[in-house]
Amino acid sequence: MKMWQVLSSGKRINTGLLDGNNKPVFNGDILHKEGHWTFYVGYEMGAFRAIPLEPVQKLNWPHYTLEEFLRVGMGDYKGFKVIGNIHDNPELLKQESE
Repeated sequence: MKMWQVLSSGKRINTGLLDGNNKPVFNGDILHKEGHWTFYVGYEMGAFRAIPLEPVQKLNWPHYTLEEFLRVGMGDYKGFKVIGNIHDNPELLKQESE
């Protein structure tokens, strides 16, 4: 079962963090920054995490916590913005894996 299927209950939980536009980030949100891969917000290993949509990248991704990803800006990851969510924009999930 894929992570977005587990989260598809429709309940959105505010992570307490803000994206590059200073908008709240919720579980299931899809994050993107021009020139980078796309990520979704999931809850794994006891924390909200930025998880790559691309299966190849998932193999080597260290699954930073969302706080590390957005606040600390691991490398040049700072500035990611919410472009949709897995509930209202499922087409965004398909684009990355095709």
